[in-house]
Amino acid sequence: MTTGQELMMRGTVMNNGVKIALEILIWRLNLMTAMREQGEHSGSVNKGKEQVVAAGLKDEDDGYESEGLWDVPVSDDEGDPLFRRYPLYKGLKNIKEYKWEVGTMYVDRNAFKECVTSYAVHSGRGIWFSKCDSHRCKAVCKEGCKWFAYCHKMKREDSWQLTSCYKKHTCSMATKIGIMSSQWLSKAFMKKICENPKIKLRSLIKKAHSKWNVDLTMTKAARVKQQALDEINGTYGEQYRRIHDYAAELLRPMIGLDGCFIKTPYGGQLLTAIGWDPNDQILPIAYAVVEAETKDSWIWFLLNLCDDLGVDKIRWCTFMSDQQKVTLNLNLYN
Repeated sequence: MTTGQELMMRGTVMNNGVKIALEILIWRLNLMTAMREQGEHSGSVNKGKEQVVAAGLKDEDDGYESEGLWDVPVSDDEGDPLFRRYPLYKGLKNIKEYKWEVGTMYVDRNAFKECVTSYAVHSGRGIWFSKCDSHRCKAVCKEGCKWFAYCHKMKREDSWQLTSCYKKHTCSMATKIGIMSSQWLSKAFMKKICENPKIKLRSLIKKAHSKWNVDLTMTKAARVKQQALDEINGTYGEQYRRIHDYAAELLRPMIGLDGCFIKTPYGGQLLTAIGWDPNDQILPIAYAVVEAETKDSWIWFLLNLCDDLGVDKIRWCTFMSDQQKVTLNLNLYN
């Protein structure tokens, strides 16, 4: 990448001498950065890689005789016939009307299982998983019904593909769905529990019956509510655990620059650089006695400050002049 700098000023104009000195400092730091990076980057050639996804239905695994997959390149262009032939599964609101299509792609096994569970709950079918391992997953309906859906893991990828299915049901609807787990229900009720963390268990049971016509026990409703609350509160807990990371990003080093007269028979002026810690404590960084507060004196002072602190430390500092509500961010990035 190209080395550059971002110079932002807000409010009133800074002391002219300090501003010019900082601009010269930026130029010097850019020059030092460019010299350091010279030779490290020799240019790169981006090589395009052909995207490969499973799109066939022939198994090449020695351990299985079921429907399988072979890999063919697929264009990124949505007009490509192969791209249109094998769609990627996306969650639907009305999953009851979901159309099972051989060749449909799933991100992983959990995506397929969640699709089957949602379909079973919304359609009121007694579906269960007869096979489920690291390579294959088969969902079947209750005894006497011919409906099934078989999904297989693609070779050299994490995605899964529906390789065969029978779409029609020959069974009656059920009110007890065995694969309707508390984890799935906690996701379904997440918004409602987040809006009302003190919601009663009977309200969840009534909601499940009115929405999906399924029976939910008090014990399962309690697990659903607790899992949802753990997920909600866990999110806040994770944010609080990262508060120091946020502080490191937001509370970047601040350096205040100022000068004052020295009231002695010899005269002169005092140039200072101070810093603040997270507790708002003022810490002196450097000071120098000069004849007068001029552009040359500020350049000399800041260049020495840069040499002492180092390029890597000073490049992200924010400078404030004369305790004014105006800052100059010295951001050098690659």
